[in-house]
Amino acid sequence: MHRTPSRNASFLQHLAAIDLGTRPEPKELACTPDPQAFYDSFYSFAVSLLDEFYPERTITVTSRDPGYTTAEIKAKLRRKNRLMRVGRVEEAAALARQIGRDITRRSRRQLEKIDKSNTKELWKAVKQLTGREHEPAVDPSITADNLNRHYASVSTDASYEQPPMKHTAAEHSGWTHIVTDYDAFKMLDTLRHTATGLDCLPSWFLRLAEPALSGPIADLINMTLMTSTVPSQWKQARIRPVRKTPTPRQAADYGPISITPVLTLLTERTVVQRTPFIRHCSHRRQVCGAIILPSSLSFTQLSTCCHLNPT
Repeated sequence: MHRTPSRNASFLQHLAAIDLGTRPEPKELACTPDPQAFYDSFYSFAVSLLDEFYPERTITVTSRDPGYTTAEIKAKLRRKNRLMRVGRVEEAAALARQIGRDITRRSRRQLEKIDKSNTKELWKAVKQLTGREHEPAVDPSITADNLNRHYASVSTDASYEQPPMKHTAAEHSGWTHIVTDYDAFKMLDTLRHTATGLDCLPSWFLRLAEPALSGPIADLINMTLMTSTVPSQWKQARIRPVRKTPTPRQAADYGPISITPVLTLLTERTVVQRTPFIRHCSHRRQVCGAIILPSSLSFTQLSTCCHLNPT
């Protein structure tokens, strides 16, 4: 997805001319007969905008690239080289400065996770960032299927029994389910950069489109809370394997990092902020995950859930 100021301007101009039509009242959302159709309609609208103005591009990042390399940085490097070849030196120089800032930001974010008292780990991280030391190659026997089977086995409780549902629940005084358009706007406006889930809506796109999407996203969150339903788009997560040992030899040497959709995180944050019990709970993320997305506490084996690039 190639983002430029001119493309962003065209996108915002298009949003200003969009007529979203008549939206349902918040209390009407609780009476919606088919919530999933409502969710599908929102995602169809949002993803179509993303595909129209920011079509996907394929950039390959391998273990041979320096640790600070991302798909976005690599795409900018290729564009800088093309500008240099056609003699557009000033544009290439401006892009080079932007790439330098991106690399600095990426390197700083990686170094912040290192224990400052561990000199060995610090020097190892510096060597990886400077390209003088590469991560070890992935064992070819460790495949996505092996990781899926391993995560499915360690995350599944064969003796699990679903607890009975309560017939009634005490409602907290002053509690309100309603998330206003302004509430959604504030959440999107303060949204930080994070990984994109399988719903294909990146955080930067949601933040850029907040003038038009804050209302529909408020309806989406209200629908979820009022009907006690979860969009099917939120029930799958991308699992990223992270090395737990310097030289992984088996699937157990990789820890699973679950990347959920950005809108799932916003909904969890809403529940945490509006539920005093969860807000003051030391394990609020686990409790909130069990309320909003019970499937996030288990692993369902999917062939597309995990990808490895051993090159």
